[in-house]
Amino acid sequence: MNSRIESPMDPFRIFMDASTGEPLRKSMLHQMERFWEGQRKLLDEYESFSKGMLERRRNATEATLDAVRKMSSCADGSEWAKCYSDWFTGSWTRVAEDSRDMIQESFKVLNEVSQTVSAGWAETAQATAETQQAAARSASAMGEQGAASAQEAARMAAARAAQRPKRPEEGARAGADD
Repeated sequence: MNSRIESPMDPFRIFMDASTGEPLRKSMLHQMERFWEGQRKLLDEYESFSKGMLERRRNATEATLDAVRKMSSCADGSEWAKCYSDWFTGSWTRVAEDSRDMIQESFKVLNEVSQTVSAGWAETAQATAETQQAAARSASAMGEQGAASAQEAARMAAARAAQRPKRPEEGARAGADD
């Protein structure tokens, strides 16, 4: 026993129906394309972002190594403090640049995601509306076809009844009723 309720608006049936599913199929494929284009953009952005981060990490490593070397050869505390201060200032500058880039990259990603999602929702709404219109037209056409079939069947039944020879008892009753 099939316990599934079949509905004319069943999404899978609509998707597979050639007359009504076309807007949904186009929408789905376009959204998939948009998703993968977004992934490509995201990877391009991340590549640029990560190159900047890696370059600053290299600079930080070199600066720390230089500072350690200078500090190990310092003659007094003031020279050592100067080396440390220079290293610390450079380190905080790099941290600030990393933070700025992370925030900018986050905003780019959020913007891209929100645009992609918004466009997808708008497209899905449009495809759904087109699908519902197509389903309504299809149901209307089926209803009209059903009504026309019923009218034709009634007309044919009436024609057959009119052509049928009357039985003697029907003729006698018809004359008595008049």
